Amino acid sequence: MGVEWMGLNVGIAGLDEWLQAGQPPRVAWSVYDVLGSTNTQAAQEWSLATAAPLALPCVLAHTQTAGRGRLGRVWQSALGASVCWSFVWPCPAAACPMLPVAVGLGLAWGLNALLAPGACTGPVRLKWPNDVCVQGRKLAGVLCETVNAAHGQAVVVGVGINRSDQAWGELPPGSVPPTALTEHWQHATLLSEPLRLAQGLWPWVLQALLLLHREGAKALVSAFEPLDVLLGREVLVQQGSGTWHGVGWGLDSTGAYRLQVGSALRLVHSGDVSVRPV
Repeated sequence: MGVEWMGLNVGIAGLDEWLQAGQPPRVAWSVYDVLGSTNTQAAQEWSLATAAPLALPCVLAHTQTAGRGRLGRVWQSALGASVCWSFVWPCPAAACPMLPVAVGLGLAWGLNALLAPGACTGPVRLKWPNDVCVQGRKLAGVLCETVNAAHGQAVVVGVGINRSDQAWGELPPGSVPPTALTEHWQHATLLSEPLRLAQGLWPWVLQALLLLHREGAKALVSAFEPLDVLLGREVLVQQGSGTWHGVGWGLDSTGAYRLQVGSALRLVHSGDVSVRPV
């Protein structure tokens, strides 16, 4: 394991202290060859600290054997197949519904900016609630889980980016078709260096998270709209054992997604549904 520290000599009990000091939050990167779950490791680093750490734990693994996805799905990654990283963001659990949107937005901004968009076959866009897509195919996903510690409540944010077509195995029925970085940016030097790519994406993710922190959910709603894969499209919603159709109507400021069903607007929440274009 190698560790790179980029910490401040202040605690992180809250974001406001950093921002009032004119300093962005810092991260401490821990890199592992093999981990069960980067989310679990990041949560442990936060929870086991006896006081507020000097920097946000940020964990990257070259191989992940017991990762988790949304709706209880398994996210495993063979060596070099994915970029798997997790970080801790100090905030109340009430902010959780908007965090996947903020992180996805930052990833889309960063990927479009860093990886030579002129060489890509299409811009990076977002499919609510947590998918990062190119040409309607899933490139990356985001998973948020709450963690409590004596020094503060936080959310662990896990990011998985497909590097190659070895990143996925058998997919659940109805899954969004996957894609990988190498299918769109074959000549990007960052693709061979997962840590460098994750560190390059971090400022963009941080920018989106601070947008949420400073300006609130409405600012994210406006930023999300131009990248919204579902907007104006007919979508299929699977909720429990039932399914129904609607037309994408955009993100709500609570983190739910609005669908037009007949003459009415209906809100769907990420915890219990699967939404995909028809």
